[in-house]
Amino acid sequence: MKKKSKILILLILLINLFLIQIFAQEHNDYLPHGGSPENTIVIINPLLNHSKYIGNYYKNIRNIPDQNIFYMDPYASNYDNFNSTNLDALLGTMENLGIEDHIDYIIVSTVPYQSSQYRISSQSYVTSTCSPMYHMSISSVYTTPLIKSRIFANTTIYERNHYSQFSFSASPSAFDNSFNWSWGTNSTVGDRYFIGALLGYTGSSGNTIQEIISMINRSVAVDGTRPEGTFYFIRTNDVARSGPRDWLFSGVSEYINNLSGNSEYLNSNATPGITLPMADMIFWG
Repeated sequence: MKKKSKILILLILLINLFLIQIFAQEHNDYLPHGGSPENTIVIINPLLNHSKYIGNYYKNIRNIPDQNIFYMDPYASNYDNFNSTNLDALLGTMENLGIEDHIDYIIVSTVPYQSSQYRISSQSYVTSTCSPMYHMSISSVYTTPLIKSRIFANTTIYERNHYSQFSFSASPSAFDNSFNWSWGTNSTVGDRYFIGALLGYTGSSGNTIQEIISMINRSVAVDGTRPEGTFYFIRTNDVARSGPRDWLFSGVSEYINNLSGNSEYLNSNATPGITLPMADMIFWG
């Protein structure tokens, strides 16, 4: 009897898993998830002690598998060199390890202290009608490897992110690198992306190593808790940066508040010496 009961329980579990899979396939709304260690690659520069320290700290606290840690220099002097060296090494290693089918996140540990290696020369592949664009951030170049042909074809800064949805009212879709995204949904003709990020910058106006470690600890501590936070939109005197966008700040701030979020629109000229919580999102005009 006990053996039959165990078999029955196992059959029930298998049926439930099968029904969940069918539901996910038949409905165009993807089951929500927030990623996992197996979906993440961490790039660590083996020549930098603080890159090894921060990268391995992140790896251990996030339980990222050993094979997902890539020891390589994430930087290149320009986009041509990045494509022929860094990307070939990255994508080739992923394929050789057999993990290319489930990697969603590419995390760069840190770059050399007081260097400008948080950005790569774009060689005029990306243009803007607003002002000349000379560089792409290192997180951007690791987000877009799978649409590099469009970058080489001379794209603009107005190139659309097709993972984002056209409507604010649409339900969010869980990110999956294997999907071809078009207007926020999986499509046969859409774009594929990674989610690229830099863990921290230790140069001028950046963070100390301990501040980066504290940020990682705070992030891990709030997993799944949805903590309260505030978006701050701050207008400044910088005409070139603030002028083109600060007229949008109040409307976006109001929209966030109407969705039961927390947002404030501030004028730095009218409120000198503003002090903001370190953990909140800040948008400077």
